[in-house]
Amino acid sequence: MPEPSCFSEPGVFDVSLGLFLCVGTLISFLPQHYSLLRRRSHLGISFLWLWINNFGNFCNTFSDVLDQWSKIECCSQLGPWQCTEVLLVFLQLGINWACIFLVFILALVFFDYDGTTQSYNQRLTAWLGFVFYVALVGFGMGTAFVFVLLMDPHSGPAQTYANTLGIVSAIVPVFVWTPQLYTTYKLKGPGSLSLTMQVIQTPGSFIQAFFQIWSGEWLVGMTAAISGFEQLLLVLMCTYFMGMDWWRARKAKKEGGAGEPLLGNNGEVGKGLTINETKEEKHDFERAKVIEEVDQDAPF
Repeated sequence: MPEPSCFSEPGVFDVSLGLFLCVGTLISFLPQHYSLLRRRSHLGISFLWLWINNFGNFCNTFSDVLDQWSKIECCSQLGPWQCTEVLLVFLQLGINWACIFLVFILALVFFDYDGTTQSYNQRLTAWLGFVFYVALVGFGMGTAFVFVLLMDPHSGPAQTYANTLGIVSAIVPVFVWTPQLYTTYKLKGPGSLSLTMQVIQTPGSFIQAFFQIWSGEWLVGMTAAISGFEQLLLVLMCTYFMGMDWWRARKAKKEGGAGEPLLGNNGEVGKGLTINETKEEKHDFERAKVIEEVDQDAPF
C-alpha cells in the first residue's frame, strides 16, 4: 500500500494528454532533422539559439527532477499506470531536450565550411561553444547526482540548486529565440530552419503550457507559454519572407514575359539565360551576401 503522500488516482485524461505531447514532440522535430539532413547546411540556423535552447532545457529538466524528486521515489510504491502518470512531466522535458540536442549535433556536422580562414574560425568557434556546453552540462548533472545519490535531495542546498536552475530556465525563454529571430531577419528567409517544425510546435507549446500548469508545474508552464509566443513571431516572420519571395518570383515572371530571353548588346541571347533566371540569380546573390553578413555577425 503506497504512502498517503504517494497515492495517486490514475487520470486517463492526464496520461493520454501527456503521452500525446511526448509523441507530438518527437514528431514535431522530425521536419527539422530532415531539413538539415536534406540540405546538408546549417545556414539559417543560429548556433547561439541552439546553445541557449539546449542549456535552458537542461536547467528546466534537472530543476524539475530535483524539485519533484519525491514523486520519482513514489514509483517504487505505485503501479505502472500510476508511475507513468507521475513521470510523464519529466519524460516530456527529457524528450524535448534530446530532440533539440540532436539539432545541435546535425548543425555542427553540416556546418558550411568553404575552406577560408573566416569559415574555419566560425566552425572552430561553434565547436568550442559545443564543448563548453557539454562541460557545463556535465558539471551541472554531476552536481545534481551528488545531491540525489550522496546527499538528501530534499535538503536546503539541493533545493537551492534546484531553485537556481529553475530561475535560469524561467529567464531563458525571454531571449532564447532572439538570436534565431535576428538570423532569420537578416537572412530574409528560414534557410535550413524548418517552418513545418515551428508550425507544429507553436500550438504545441501552448498545449504543453496548459498541461504543465494543469499538473501544478506553474514555472514550467509559464516557460512553455513564453516560448510559444516567441515561436509564433518566428513563424509569422518566416511566412512573410517566404511570401515575399513567392511574390517577387511571380512578379519577375510577369515582367519577363514568361521567360523571354535576355538579349545581349549584339542581339544574341546573353549567356543563354532568360530575364527570369537573371533576376533569380541576382536575388540568390543578394541572399548569399546576407548569409555571409549573418555569419560574420553571429557570436558563434
